[in-house]
Amino acid sequence: MTRAGAVYCWGRNELGEAGAGGTSPHPKPARVEGSLAATLVSAGVQFDYSCAVARDGSLYCWGANCYGQLGVDSTTEQCGTPAMPCSSTPKAVHASGRFLSVGGSFTHACALDSAGVISCWGENNEGQLGNGAETVSIAGPAPVRGGATYKALAVGRQFTCGITADGAAQCWGRNSEGQLGTGDTERKTIPTAVVGP
Repeated sequence: MTRAGAVYCWGRNELGEAGAGGTSPHPKPARVEGSLAATLVSAGVQFDYSCAVARDGSLYCWGANCYGQLGVDSTTEQCGTPAMPCSSTPKAVHASGRFLSVGGSFTHACALDSAGVISCWGENNEGQLGNGAETVSIAGPAPVRGGATYKALAVGRQFTCGITADGAAQCWGRNSEGQLGTGDTERKTIPTAVVGP
């Protein structure tokens, strides 16, 4: 990302993850299409997509969308060979409000807005969206449950954590290795307090 907010990507690009249109490989940086001026960019690990917060606080994602991780309420647009759910150019995430940060990892993404609300979308097989359900995927952003106000978020592989306005840590999603810090190894489908001081 340049000082002016232009975003550049490079690499394999089989599912349009470079965001520069098309699915040809980009062995050197290529500018993401459109007039996107970003303040923050997050690349989803392993499942070939990226998201960005624009200067006006809106969200954009591009690349693979097989689990709805682009947040556009659909998985029907296709690109790549063979054709897969994806977009080779940035698409506006279907969410209202002004966003401060976004994080993507594996097959889900979450974003924090200026009101302190965390919304998540994509695959939810481990409860990583924090909405109390364990559905396979949700293609559009939905607020996490519990009503907490957050000031920071981090997205891991099939789990998510947030720091509340009063400094408490909460996590939700996959917990098979105790990554949620809740004192056990059971998955949590809603934000759960991290044990400790």
